[in-house]
Amino acid sequence: MINGGAKYIVLSKGMKDRLKTPKETEDFLKDKLMKLNVDYFIETTPKACELYNKFVEEHKPVGALIHSTC
Repeated sequence: MINGGAKYIVLSKGMKDRLKTPKETEDFLKDKLMKLNVDYFIETTPKACELYNKFVEEHKPVGALIHSTC
C-alpha cells in the first residue's frame, strides 16, 4: 500500500469491533507513516468502508485492509 503511493491507509476492526490491532502495529504505523506523511485510520468495518469509499470518490490515493466478518 505505502510503496504503491497511498497517502491514506484504512484498517478495519471487524463488524463488531472484535479484531484488535496490536500496540506494536500501531506504534509502527505511527512512526513509519508519520515520516512518510501518510494518515491511517483503524475503524469498525462499516466506518472503514465509509472512509475508504470517501477517499476513492475524492480521487485520493488510499489503501485498505477490510475484515468483512466478526
